[in-house]
Amino acid sequence: MRARGAQREDVHHALSNATSCKRSDDSTPGVERWVVEGKDLDGDVLRPVVIIKDGLVVVTVMGEQT
Repeated sequence: MRARGAQREDVHHALSNATSCKRSDDSTPGVERWVVEGKDLDGDVLRPVVIIKDGLVVVTVMGEQT
């Protein structure tokens, strides 16, 4: 997340105020991937990816899509 300039608070805000949430096409059995879209604290669009496997939740942030 830091490589993308996203702070923890920005990601939390984007997840808490998501405008869309879609299951990723590359989800596999036992591994769910969700792409969320929401705004950070500055109002910029952020696209966190939530990965769930064996009860573990990992959140990362994708780069800007073109």
